[in-house]
Amino acid sequence: MNDRLKTQEALEKEQAFLGCLFHSNPEAIVLTDQNNRVIEVNESFCRTFGYSKDESVGKHIDELVAIGTHFYEEATDISYKVSSGSMVDVESMRRKKDGTLFEVAITAVPVIFKDKFLGIYTIYRDISDKKRAERKIREYVDYLKRVWIQTISALGSALEKRDLFTAGHQRRVAKLARAIATRLNLAEEDVEAIYMASLVHDIGKIKIPAEILSKPASLMPEEYMLVKTHPKVGFDILSEIEFPWPIAEIVYQHHERLDGSGYPRGLRGEEIHRLARVIAVADVVEAIMSDRPHRKGRPAEVAMQEIKALKGKHFDPDVVEACVSLFELDGFTFDD
Repeated sequence: MNDRLKTQEALEKEQAFLGCLFHSNPEAIVLTDQNNRVIEVNESFCRTFGYSKDESVGKHIDELVAIGTHFYEEATDISYKVSSGSMVDVESMRRKKDGTLFEVAITAVPVIFKDKFLGIYTIYRDISDKKRAERKIREYVDYLKRVWIQTISALGSALEKRDLFTAGHQRRVAKLARAIATRLNLAEEDVEAIYMASLVHDIGKIKIPAEILSKPASLMPEEYMLVKTHPKVGFDILSEIEFPWPIAEIVYQHHERLDGSGYPRGLRGEEIHRLARVIAVADVVEAIMSDRPHRKGRPAEVAMQEIKALKGKHFDPDVVEACVSLFELDGFTFDD
């Protein structure tokens, strides 16, 4: 076999291979010219969009699959970008012959030979089933979040019904903690975690006798030691519930202090969960400002002085600064 025949055979094999990739591909593929008119479509394109090959060839691709829809302008913009030499990979909607809109992933690549733009190679993937599945998953996740929120609210309400003197304490702490987290520009999921954990941060007190919680005088040492068990009790209660946030651990740590003087584990510095450090400050500020059985609440200025004095020793400096700015610059209040 001479060299010319070998070259011809090699070329035919390559064309057969490329033809198979185009015509037998399960994805809908269309090749258009410099003017975005269809040169060739594969069988998958015909099945997906409902057009025959004869109905497709020679037609402007955007008029074929997007005319009469809100996505026509987007389609022409994609064609313009690819004609300028850019590859485009997007998810959108396109129209079938019968007018049905469906969700597609579109990959469009410029065809260039010797620096000359020849046309566009576009792949359309029907992702309707995938998108429906994703929506169902999102709906289920939203449902679970509603259940988690209802669970947390019910737990918080159960404690407040036992302890009238601190009724609303968890909700007020949650309001301040969320505001601090937002001021710190924490991620949305962290802000959500802080808020949810705050709503039940004292749930462990449900095992402490009501007469101790409402005692109109300073607690005896043994009573105080009993109160100090509430973070661990709260952890034990909440760790039995599967939340999408580290609620149990945050609650466990909300009385820990940077210098190790907190409880129940005497954690120090970075050992303390960063979200627990936010609740620690919010909890102290609310406690200072609210009435308690043995004393009256004090002004915000007093609470700010106290957390400033303990900044870096007990409390995270960034959290303290954020809290102070909320009160002193934004005029934060616990009022609904």
